[in-house]
Amino acid sequence: MTSGELNKFQLWWRLVNLEHGLIFWFTGLVTIILLCLLSYNAAYGNPGLAEGITFLLLEYTAISQSIMPVIGVAFLLVIAITLFATQLTVFEATSRIMAENISLLSKSLFPAKYLGKYFYFFLWLQIMAGIIVLSVGFTEPLALIILAATLNAAAMFVHIGLTVWVNKTLLPKPVQPNYLRVTIMSFAFLFFGAFTIFTFVQKFFG
Repeated sequence: MTSGELNKFQLWWRLVNLEHGLIFWFTGLVTIILLCLLSYNAAYGNPGLAEGITFLLLEYTAISQSIMPVIGVAFLLVIAITLFATQLTVFEATSRIMAENISLLSKSLFPAKYLGKYFYFFLWLQIMAGIIVLSVGFTEPLALIILAATLNAAAMFVHIGLTVWVNKTLLPKPVQPNYLRVTIMSFAFLFFGAFTIFTFVQKFFG
């Protein structure tokens, strides 16, 4: 790695850290705190009512009564758009990753020029799977969220382990993560692994 390449990497890394600090940490922390306060104000003391989609309706009612009905309607619209955009982003990312991976797995069987077709195949496969899940009666949002969280934890467990291994073995030493970052990622690796194993044991052997 030349000094010019290292300088470009360091500039890129500073920008990435700045972006993550502002968007992920600061904005994420503020919005999470506000949502927690809103949830506390809307649902605290009503544990039997704050289940499933009823929880959002409780928040809507609290906002409408505390401020004005139009703000409550705006809240529901923002929630609907946010959930839709989040799910659309997840579908796009997973479809793109699977399309790229299948092409990398066998370039002769899956030429890169058909990446668009692979993308839409995986996209519609996920959409149809979601329709099937809802059609068989598995509609409770809380159960779906718990299932998604467990699967995400398992994926993060594998992802973090592979990321640390690749960064510490394949990258040039000047751009390898420092010991602080490796330590934090190692704790995250152990956390997600323990969470996955605990949930699996509790579900099938508890």
